[in-house]
Amino acid sequence: MANFFRKIRKQLAAENNTKKNLRYAIGEIALVVIGILVALQINDWNTNRINRQLELKYLHNMVEDLNFESRTFEGAVLNKFQNKIEGLQLASKYAMGLVKVKDTIDFMNRVGYGAVYSRGQMLYITQLYKN
Repeated sequence: MANFFRKIRKQLAAENNTKKNLRYAIGEIALVVIGILVALQINDWNTNRINRQLELKYLHNMVEDLNFESRTFEGAVLNKFQNKIEGLQLASKYAMGLVKVKDTIDFMNRVGYGAVYSRGQMLYITQLYKN
């Protein structure tokens, strides 16, 4: 292809015809511009493809993080509410004199489970931002 254009250029230079040279130059410029536009379009398409893959990866990680955190929340907080309520009810009954303590350690463990400071602790997993 390069030899083809080189032969045409040499032939036009030998004829010294300005009008033909001008048309040839405009043709070459048009080819270069078209080549640049095609290269830019391919680059833009590739960039969009890479960005879409990254977006899908983030969405996948976000779903995994939300599933893990919801299971963690359920295990750390929701499943412990019944034990907390029972501990608070036991403490209330003890305060009213309705319960007699037989095993102090067991009683303290059960009442302490319903105390203010025995809350579940959330583990925040940020796998989404690490990848």
